[in-house]
Amino acid sequence: MSALATVDRDAGALGAPRAPAAAAAAGGDALRARAHLLDALSYAEPAMGAAEERAVAALVEAEMARGGPRPRAGAAAREPRVSEAVAAELARVARGEPAAPLDVARYACEAPGAALGGDPRAWRGALDNARAQLSHQAARVVNLELAEALGPAAWARHAADLARVRDGYAAVAAAAARDVERVNLARRAHQGDMEPRIARAERAADAAATRVGELESAVAALKAQVAALEPKAAEVPPSV
Repeated sequence: MSALATVDRDAGALGAPRAPAAAAAAGGDALRARAHLLDALSYAEPAMGAAEERAVAALVEAEMARGGPRPRAGAAAREPRVSEAVAAELARVARGEPAAPLDVARYACEAPGAALGGDPRAWRGALDNARAQLSHQAARVVNLELAEALGPAAWARHAADLARVRDGYAAVAAAAARDVERVNLARRAHQGDMEPRIARAERAADAAATRVGELESAVAALKAQVAALEPKAAEVPPSV
């Protein structure tokens, strides 16, 4: 808010006329009272008064009104997107319903029913299913053994990779912060160098405005004298 006040104040100082001629004729005190020191950084600004804070708040409100609807106070965070299966499970938990039993029908190794007990094809299909189930279970056991033997080291390497990525981003952020600090220091030094020049320019502008006011007052006085002499000049007969 302070920076906005500075920009607004400086813009007014540069864009507005210095003073009316009457004030300049009376002297440069009014101009000097209105003089502003151009600044762009918050550490060079004087403390704002209540009127300036209200003006800045009005500017902020007007800018926010131009940019569309403002966010609601205390608005809830956007819910993450989930799949239909996860959404259905969350809805079941919200309703307080028990979880459905795990469907293990595809893992079953059952013999043919009594009606097909003498059918060789039915027994051949049951045998093929049993062999497939045995192969699947053997593969699952191998996967579990591999996860038990190699999983901790693999997760440790993954964690180390994530830590390196985190450290890299932290280093980039620190370098950016140092660059910002260097830019701010350079701006502050440049501002300190420009302050005397700006002050001299403002004093010169005040003096010029005062001179212009004095000249306008002198011109106004001469016009008044000419206006007073015009009737007398009308009485003088024209020369032959």
